Amino acid sequence: MALILVGCATAPVEKGDTLPANPFTLRVQLASTSLMAGQTVDVTYTLTNITGDSVSGCAADWAGCFVWSQRAGRTSVIRTNQTCEGKDMFRVPPGATLTWTASVELPSVGVGPAKFEGWLDSIDGLWVGEVHSQAVDVTIDSAQ
Repeated sequence: MALILVGCATAPVEKGDTLPANPFTLRVQLASTSLMAGQTVDVTYTLTNITGDSVSGCAADWAGCFVWSQRAGRTSVIRTNQTCEGKDMFRVPPGATLTWTASVELPSVGVGPAKFEGWLDSIDGLWVGEVHSQAVDVTIDSAQ
């Protein structure tokens, strides 16, 4: 997995950071919505702090996503990491965004219309939880 952080607002957890239940929204944008099974696609994740306080966490996976076929009814979960290290700590000030790009290999869930949903899982720090993006419509063709 390639990971590129852009416009990152990071800092160590600080005294006074808060622990709201749902402090973030997440948006994903794919480099293309016409995809082939097995293809690697760049996905830009944008995490927005919707609270009035700084929120800290530790990402267990910077490229988490679900892909499901609407025609075949199959779902695949992509998880590239399940640990949190110091480099995975983040802190997002109030109203700020954290944006990163990850290369994700598209699983084989069947051809035709499908959905792609990203997520960020924080397993340590002051905020522990998951935030999911809205599903993005994609079309999957068979690998050639």
